[in-house]
Amino acid sequence: MAADAFWVHRREAWELAASEVLAAERSSLLPLVPLMRGDRLDLARAAERLEAMMNETQRRELQLHFLVFGGLRHDVAELVGILE
Repeated sequence: MAADAFWVHRREAWELAASEVLAAERSSLLPLVPLMRGDRLDLARAAERLEAMMNETQRRELQLHFLVFGGLRHDVAELVGILE
């Protein structure tokens, strides 16, 4: 295999559009939505998807990460309100 056959594309979360991540339906990326380009509706959609997760342990863990990452850019109390 040639050394240049494998490429890794790294992108910063804040460079991504939240709507693209939400459309991809990857629950593991939902905690990063508050850091992405988007609006309050995108935050609400991410929170709804988190709440709909069947695995309670995974849901709680991802909700916690949503608050931790989101607190870097948004008011945590507002994010808690969105998650409720």
